[in-house]
Amino acid sequence: MAKKASKKAKKKAKRSSKAAAARLVQCYGLFWRWDDVHTGGGRANKGALWGRTGARSPLIDFRDQRGIYALYSGHDFVYAGQIDKRGLLKRLIEHCDDDLAERWDRFSFFGTRRVLDSNKLGMVKAAATAKTSVVINQLETFLIHVSAPALNNNRGKWSGATRYYQVRDERLGPTHANMVAELHKDMLKRLKTKKKP
Repeated sequence: MAKKASKKAKKKAKRSSKAAAARLVQCYGLFWRWDDVHTGGGRANKGALWGRTGARSPLIDFRDQRGIYALYSGHDFVYAGQIDKRGLLKRLIEHCDDDLAERWDRFSFFGTRRVLDSNKLGMVKAAATAKTSVVINQLETFLIHVSAPALNNNRGKWSGATRYYQVRDERLGPTHANMVAELHKDMLKRLKTKKKP
């Protein structure tokens, strides 16, 4: 019985791998906030780009993702670039010290490395060999998502790519908005207790 289950799992993994190889963009994240990213500091304290598909799904670190990325000021597109062997996080950090510094606060990425069942990024060489029609669909979708053209109602076709939502790195502590909300809640609580006779 266990042997049969193992064969089924291997077949499923092989099908999943073939389907992933048929697309150029494996996963993507849209309008992630730079101030929710911990950039690290030294060898023992590596930065991370945390994302997940839903509230209960496992965290994935996209710092070493390859592909292409876009930078935004608010939601205004300001720059696009390639993610090479340095990885996504390193490319973003470089833009904090170049002529784009202080001119962007959000980013989107379109990754060629798929997320494996182990919740790690797949190998770079196993990334993308897609059919022309899939590449064209994904390029169109990339342009639509990056530039948000006013007259284009089509959201594009990712052909099976998975969207990941950003998760704030807990090493950063609470956001300013969270701290203000906590203070507000605390003040209301104090006011209620003062009013009681």
